Amino acid sequence: LFYNLGLEDGQGIKELGYLKNLRGKIVIRKLEFVSSKEEAEFADLFGKILVYELGYHWSDNRNGIGNDRIVLEGLQPHPELKSLTIRNYMGYELPWWVVNMQVKRSFQLDNLMELRLINCKRLEALPMLGQMPFLQYLELSGLANVTRIGQSFYGANYLALLNRRNGIPQTTITVFPALKRLKLDCMPNLIQWMEAQVRPPIEVFPCLEKLTIQYCPRLSTMPSHFPAVKELK
Repeated sequence: LFYNLGLEDGQGIKELGYLKNLRGKIVIRKLEFVSSKEEAEFADLFGKILVYELGYHWSDNRNGIGNDRIVLEGLQPHPELKSLTIRNYMGYELPWWVVNMQVKRSFQLDNLMELRLINCKRLEALPMLGQMPFLQYLELSGLANVTRIGQSFYGANYLALLNRRNGIPQTTITVFPALKRLKLDCMPNLIQWMEAQVRPPIEVFPCLEKLTIQYCPRLSTMPSHFPAVKELK
């Protein structure tokens, strides 16, 4: 289902709230027509547990930031979601449910298998994604404001700290345990992609088979160990 928002009657985000039995894939376009977090929450995407794939799209070539962040806050999906795409988002940071999708114990996207952040041009930092147990495909494209992929991206230090606090013995920490495909595309200001560093020992990208890096002209530092990669572009 592709749902295009507008100003005419019947084209609002609230209309989705009345469709209780939606299932499958939903792509919501022209999200700049949503005026508030409360209006976005009325769509009740958190309650639509039969929807397995969601796309949140704003229009291209918009001026200004708008209210993208508070609108995306109100579009929190349910925890069983399999695939999520966020396109043309103009906020400098992502809302809490994306940033903390693997941190807050009250809400996790543990079942997410695919994640795409596309043309989020003002976004300054990436969410912590390395501890998502089923994430198999990750695309980061058009993130023009990101200059560094650092330790927070992996989430390994957070997990090690959490284990120490809970008295869990030190064991090997696995980062991106299920990821098979990773794509970095059109990130013109990305300079540094750091190695994951943590104590105790760490295993990184154990299942990554395809790595694509294109149109990242300033990238000068990146990890050196990809044990399972079969295809490098």
